[in-house]
Amino acid sequence: MTKDENKQLEQLEKLNQGELSQEIENLTKRALVIHRSIQRVKYERSVLNQNIKDYQSEFDEIMEKIAFLKEPNLFNQKGSDDVSPATL
Repeated sequence: MTKDENKQLEQLEKLNQGELSQEIENLTKRALVIHRSIQRVKYERSVLNQNIKDYQSEFDEIMEKIAFLKEPNLFNQKGSDDVSPATL
């Protein structure tokens, strides 16, 4: 190879290294954006899961209260020997 060919080969290698560095930088930026998006979505999912647990707990409590109020007790039973609070 001649000196000119060697010089051109070196310039070509430098150019390729520059493009490679640029591509690495671009991919790194994209990876960072994706990583941040994943972290944000995980946080949002965590918040949603907590909200679901809270609503489920509240729903279960309400259903237990409804079931309790539907159970027969001294105040909602009808019978001949019942004593209503109004007659006391």
